[in-house]
Amino acid sequence: MFKIKKRRKYTRKKKYRIWIGFALFWVKLFTKKRKVVGELAPSPCVYLCRHRDADGVIGAFTSLKTVLRPWTLHIFTRYGAALKHLKEYTFPEKSGKSKVFTAVFAPVCALGLSSLVRSARAIPVYRGAEARRAITTIKNSVRALEEGDNLLVFPDVDYANADSKTEGEVYKGFVAVDKLYFRRKGERVNFVPVYIDEKKVVIHSPVRFGDGAEDVTVQKIVEGIYNE
Repeated sequence: MFKIKKRRKYTRKKKYRIWIGFALFWVKLFTKKRKVVGELAPSPCVYLCRHRDADGVIGAFTSLKTVLRPWTLHIFTRYGAALKHLKEYTFPEKSGKSKVFTAVFAPVCALGLSSLVRSARAIPVYRGAEARRAITTIKNSVRALEEGDNLLVFPDVDYANADSKTEGEVYKGFVAVDKLYFRRKGERVNFVPVYIDEKKVVIHSPVRFGDGAEDVTVQKIVEGIYNE
């Protein structure tokens, strides 16, 4: 009798879309390589690290050798909203740039930023006046995990703090992702704390909710993103 071989199911390797891939190529060329300690977790999972202004973002995208879908403030997904934010806050207030500088560079930066965010298939995060739409972030995150994607979340409230290792306050919205995922799949999400500084990236072991009290699990994540 002849044996009928089962056809292998072909799974396309996940890659970054063209614009974010192009940007990462050049960023890697002009940034110092960081030492990576630890192993990536099996997909899908949620990586969490400090924002450290822009340094944590660059460190995560250039050092974690996997495709990441970041949580990003919703205003950066649209050109008009991004332009308004850059013109009214980022350049004049945060960076102290002149009106001329802001008028010239804000439109260019807003276009580039919103294009990169969409290219990375970022999941919009809604806060402030748009907080009522927060459930959309959770639903989109769970859908991404169900499709095998890895998420990248920056939970630290003081996102501009790039120096101190003192553990700070974090947003806990990511906990809701696990609750909805468990309700739909009957499985827990792997949350992977990542410590990032100027020289190294430390990937800690995954932690799961349900293995202990919720506040204890959150504290493990906080300790992981603030300590090597």
